[in-house]
Amino acid sequence: MTVSFSGVTNLDEGGLSVSGGGVLSLPGLHSYTHSNCNTPYWQTQDAGSILDLSGLTNLVSSSCNWLYIQAKTGSEIILSNLTSLTTGYISILSDGAGSTINLTSMSGFVIRNGQGSLTAQNGGTILLNTQAFLLANVAINIPAGNPVLPPTLIASSALTLYGQAWHSYLVEDRNTLNPTSPFTVLARVPLTNSFEAIAPVPPPNTAYLVTEFVANPPLLDLSKAAGQVQLVLYGLTNGTYQIQTMTNLLNTNSWTNSGSSIAMTNAFRIFPPVTPAQPLLFYRAKQL
Repeated sequence: MTVSFSGVTNLDEGGLSVSGGGVLSLPGLHSYTHSNCNTPYWQTQDAGSILDLSGLTNLVSSSCNWLYIQAKTGSEIILSNLTSLTTGYISILSDGAGSTINLTSMSGFVIRNGQGSLTAQNGGTILLNTQAFLLANVAINIPAGNPVLPPTLIASSALTLYGQAWHSYLVEDRNTLNPTSPFTVLARVPLTNSFEAIAPVPPPNTAYLVTEFVANPPLLDLSKAAGQVQLVLYGLTNGTYQIQTMTNLLNTNSWTNSGSSIAMTNAFRIFPPVTPAQPLLFYRAKQL
């Protein structure tokens, strides 16, 4: 049967269970708080079973025990308007062919006081935002063969970016204790996988902003490690560029080509590390 409790607005601490092809909808439930040390389960099982919490926009879990959100054996949990998870212990599992958990509005899963997990197994699916977002203190376990997400295994406290592989992203941060503090650049990320660790454990009182970008004119990043340098070129897909070098910026006519021209197939190109030919060397990217 299908049941809709449209008048329910408060369900703090409660568990929810749907099975046998039933449908349970709570359209008026906009926030949920799990603050004690019990272990609530939101669980669906059996094909056609649906737990519809599409009105939920705010979820806070306990810092002393887990909230388990589990769709099994072909069932579905809809959390399509939940935008972020930041506190407590939250485990999200989609298990079995046809099982789906909808998190398509998620813009952040940065846990600072607890632990999170995202697991899709045995053909289960987790639907995530098509826009990039950040995760931290979240264990991600996506085995090979998942119909939506690539195979991934991450169990790290590091700040991790989720996005579209072979797209470039700008990650900025700001101190929330100072209401006038601006966003500053944390990292430019040439994303080669859907999930990539980009920074250590995030500090408290920090807000983040993630923006996809395509550099035009081109941008050139340089990093140094073990006496070598590595370049990352950001530019237009299908654009053609030339890396040039010089040793004296006072002579603007002394730029020389470094290697052959580069035809971009993505929004960035990562070059292998090299040992500089000179102790003082400047680089630039020129669009052809």
